[in-house]
Amino acid sequence: MFSRLFKNKEQHPPDPGADEQYLKLRNLILGLDSDQLDFPDPQNIPRVWGALIDIGLPELRFTVVSLADVDQTTSVYAGGGAARIGYGAHPKVAELSSALLEVADRCAKDMTPATSFPLPAIGRVRFYVFTSTGKLMADRSLDELDVQRDDFSLLYRISGSIITEVRVISEEWQKE
Repeated sequence: MFSRLFKNKEQHPPDPGADEQYLKLRNLILGLDSDQLDFPDPQNIPRVWGALIDIGLPELRFTVVSLADVDQTTSVYAGGGAARIGYGAHPKVAELSSALLEVADRCAKDMTPATSFPLPAIGRVRFYVFTSTGKLMADRSLDELDVQRDDFSLLYRISGSIITEVRVISEEWQKE
């Protein structure tokens, strides 16, 4: 799967506040098309087959990626260059990733087509959803996501749960 991913040549503009490695990983995912992935049932690719959530915190940027491919690819990138890639094989992460894609599907109707892929401003979250008809985008403030109880707030909370679970798994691996 990764050999096909690295063949993608589409680039997205750099952001002065993000590490080069972080931007490369993020751009790789943002440049994906569904025909570059292996799906469990290639004849029945889900309408929403991926999501990328960028979180602009004052101290660090985070990106959460979830794909509906055979590996249930789930990764977390930090703006400083740290990356945790391929955690979809872990049952709790796979469960959260599936939930994230289900909620992203519900959010799609309230999103606009994405023609560029800038990082969010500090204090904002940018949601990108990959669909059978193209990529969609929505942008919300962290403040509104913390108080609202809509599907975008849920998408944000699931992203945070994925970050937490990936961190816990990584810490367990480091102890071994």
